[in-house]
Amino acid sequence: MPDYESKHREEFVKPKDLTRWTGFGDYAMEELVLFGPNKLAIDIVNQTGLINLVVSESLYQNFMYGEVKFLDFANLTDRLELNGQDYIQISFTTPGMSGIMVKKKFYVTNYNQLQLAYTGKGKEVTLGFISEDAYLSMQSKVQGSYKGTISEIVSKIAESKLSNPLVTIQPTTNAHSFIIPNWGTYKTMNWLAKRAVSASNIEDCSFLLYENMDGYHFQSLHDLASGSPLVEYNYNQSNLPVDISTDEGLVKKFCQIEDLKFNRHFDKVKEIDNGVYASEIVSLDLVTKEYSSRQFDYLEHFDKTDSVETHPLIARDSNLNVNKNVQSNFNFVGTSSLSQDGIDDNFRYSDFTLKRRSSILRARSSSLSIIVSGDSNRRVGDVVSLDVPKLEPIEDGSLDPKDRMLSGRYLVTSLQHVINKEKGYTIRLELSRDSLPFEFMNAGD
Repeated sequence: MPDYESKHREEFVKPKDLTRWTGFGDYAMEELVLFGPNKLAIDIVNQTGLINLVVSESLYQNFMYGEVKFLDFANLTDRLELNGQDYIQISFTTPGMSGIMVKKKFYVTNYNQLQLAYTGKGKEVTLGFISEDAYLSMQSKVQGSYKGTISEIVSKIAESKLSNPLVTIQPTTNAHSFIIPNWGTYKTMNWLAKRAVSASNIEDCSFLLYENMDGYHFQSLHDLASGSPLVEYNYNQSNLPVDISTDEGLVKKFCQIEDLKFNRHFDKVKEIDNGVYASEIVSLDLVTKEYSSRQFDYLEHFDKTDSVETHPLIARDSNLNVNKNVQSNFNFVGTSSLSQDGIDDNFRYSDFTLKRRSSILRARSSSLSIIVSGDSNRRVGDVVSLDVPKLEPIEDGSLDPKDRMLSGRYLVTSLQHVINKEKGYTIRLELSRDSLPFEFMNAGD
C-alpha cells in the first residue's frame, strides 16, 4: 500500500481560459454513447433527442449512479436489443476549466420509464445506470481469512474485487484477523469501515468508502474536513448584474448560486438521543468475565479532531450539560479477549463505536442545497465556502455583511451533474458541516 499523505485537491484558481465559457449552463460533451449487447451503439446526443442526464455522487453511497432520458425517433433502442447487459460511455467537461474531459463507464440497470413522446412521434426512453464496479460486484463475493490493519485489508480486497483502484487509502491502526463469510464487496468494505481507526489520530473513526469521478476513496470525514476551500460560491439574492469584462467578475459569475434551499439546521432531541453529545459503552469479556466502561464527551472529542469549521455545535459552558449526561445513550457489547493469536482484542468495540456514531451523525447537522453552473472539476469530499449576505439593511458598515449562520466552510456530501436540453449543465450540491464559524454564547451570558 502506498504511503499516505492527506492529499486535498488544489485550490480553485483562475481557469485556463474562462473566456471560452459562454455563460450559465455551458458545457462540452465529447461522448454520450449507449452500447447494446449486440455490439451496436447509439450516439445519444447526435442520433436521438437528449432530454436530461443526471450523474450522482455521494459520500454515503459506495458507487455512482444516475439516469439518462432521451427521445428515440427511429426505434434505435429496439435495434440495440437492450436487456440489462448494456453500458453507457460518458465524457464531458466545462469549457475553459481544466481542459480535462470527465470520462466514466456505467452499466444500464433498468428502463425506469418507456412511453410515447408527447409529439406523437417516437418514444421517450429513461434508462437508469450504475458504475461499472457496482454492476460487477453483484456477481462476486468476498470469502476468506484476512489479517492486518483495516486499511491493509481494504486495500487487498480492492485489488482483487474492484476494476478501478482506490485513489485514496487513509492508513488505520490496530491489527485484526477476520474471516469474511461470502459477503458482497461493498458490504464487506462498509463493515470494515465501521471498525477503522485512523493511524494518525485514534479519535478519528469516521471512515467511509465512496466513489466520485476520480475513483474510489477510503477516507475519514475528519480528514476530508481539514481540506482548504476549493471555491467560494456567492448568493446574489437581488440578482444584481455582475461585470464579466474582468477575470474577477467572470469567476464571480461562474460561482454565482442560482438556487439555495435549506435542508436541515439541527435536531437536538434526535442528536442527544442518538449519542452525538454524550454516551457510554460497557464491554463484557466473555472469556475473563470482566467488564469495562468507556464514556464519550463531545466537546473533548471535538477538540481532538478536525472539523469543517472552528467552533462546536453547543456552548462550551452550558447549564444543560448535554456533553456530560452519558445516560442519554447507553450501549452494551460482548467481546472476547485473545480470540486470535497475537491480538489482544480483535473487536475493540469501545475504541470506535461511540466516536464514529457521533462523527457520522453530526457531519450533516447543518445542511443546505445549492444549484450552480456546471463545473466538471467539482467532487463530493471537496471543501467549499459560501458567501450569503444578511437580509437586514447595513447602513453604517459596522456589521459583517455576511449571514454568519449560512456563510462559511462546508463539505460537499452529495453532488449531481445535470445536463438538460433547456438549462444546459448545472450541478446540484448538498453542502453539510459538523461545526460552526462562530461560538455560541454560554448560558447566562
